[in-house]
Amino acid sequence: MEETKKKTPPLVWGCGCVGILLIIGILSLNKNCQRMAAAGWSEVAGADWLVVQYSQDGGVINYWALTDKSVGQETQSDGIYFIDDDESVVHLSGHYIYVERKNVSWDSLKKKYLTDGNAERDE
Repeated sequence: MEETKKKTPPLVWGCGCVGILLIIGILSLNKNCQRMAAAGWSEVAGADWLVVQYSQDGGVINYWALTDKSVGQETQSDGIYFIDDDESVVHLSGHYIYVERKNVSWDSLKKKYLTDGNAERDE
């Protein structure tokens, strides 16, 4: 009696390939989901913000003028996070403020909150 080899139907191969591609796609979403969380699913979304980082003595270390961006609270921390103009996720803690810009110019906000030489920095 001769044994016959059973061929795997093309539908099974196709479903297997689709399943593998789906798993790879889901696994690669992790970084994109983190970026989306910082960009749009945060507590404070879609506004103009002046974020200022201060040193221990009150001098300005850095600042960000964010247009139509989100600022979210870090979990179990005093920090915040947002995406800057270079598309980098910035995590900030310590001495900082973030002020929403509404009906006020950037120059007015900067004059009020930037108190040292960084106030003259170009955007």
